[in-house]
Amino acid sequence: AKRVLLVEDNPGDARLLNEALLEVQPAPFALVHVDRFIAAIESLKRETFSAVLLDLSLPDAKGLDTVVRMQREADAVPIVVLTGLDDDSTALEAVRAGAQDYLIKGEIDGKLLVRSLSYAMERKRLQEATAKHLNHIVVLKDINAALTSTLELSEVLDTLLEKVMDVMPQVAATIRLRDKESGLLEPVACRNIDEPAWRAATLRWQ
Repeated sequence: AKRVLLVEDNPGDARLLNEALLEVQPAPFALVHVDRFIAAIESLKRETFSAVLLDLSLPDAKGLDTVVRMQREADAVPIVVLTGLDDDSTALEAVRAGAQDYLIKGEIDGKLLVRSLSYAMERKRLQEATAKHLNHIVVLKDINAALTSTLELSEVLDTLLEKVMDVMPQVAATIRLRDKESGLLEPVACRNIDEPAWRAATLRWQ
């Protein structure tokens, strides 16, 4: 079962949500319950969760700020907010602020809970895929702009490497050009390595 972090300070509501999940067998989700916002953040730092069920009225976080703070701390995790009958408008604002869905306490059954969590995870996946695709488009436009703005090959290659690093920031990369007369591989650009040491190293075309 996928682990879902339940952030809820009311033990009765937490118990009802657990019971609702038991209505669906085999249970696709398992709830891990904490009763404070700060405890949720600590759990997210230690463990991996597929989603967060977030009460909008906690002792240490209330209303829309709860969602904003949760996204800041765990942006990659989809959020489904929990709200009372009289707080529907705040829940809608939470969705506009980035939560994937909201559920009204007292109206949640097992099928609704499972469906909401499943949809929230799929929507989050699609959002991230779209954002990644848009980022790639921006990178390609920047590379095209660099190619048309200068005839200096070294500048073009440096810009190209910079934009590649935007897409793959954890990768180390270098570019050298071969000098036809000396046969040496002259350093042009590098990222994520010790640049002085790299430039000091002499390499020859084999």
